Amino acid sequence: MGQTFFPLEGYSETVPANESFHGKEVLYKISIGNEIWGSYPTPVLKVQIMEGGQVLGRKSPSYPIGSGDFERVQKKADELLKRFEKEIRKKS
Repeated sequence: MGQTFFPLEGYSETVPANESFHGKEVLYKISIGNEIWGSYPTPVLKVQIMEGGQVLGRKSPSYPIGSGDFERVQKKADELLKRFEKEIRKKS
């Protein structure tokens, strides 16, 4: 299957996963980019799981309750969206 998500340069951040649940090398990667929906690129915010520096393709992120992972990902996603929106407004 071909690539369907195309992250925008400069709009990706990582958040370490709670080691007690996931291990040491697991990160959540938060990116803003375009994803192909049908035939059209659609701007999206995407969260992916990384392990050992590689995105785990089709593995959906899960957030263990009580780990603090969801709250850290949400905070970083909010910061990334605010920066993106501010920079897009500058270009308009």
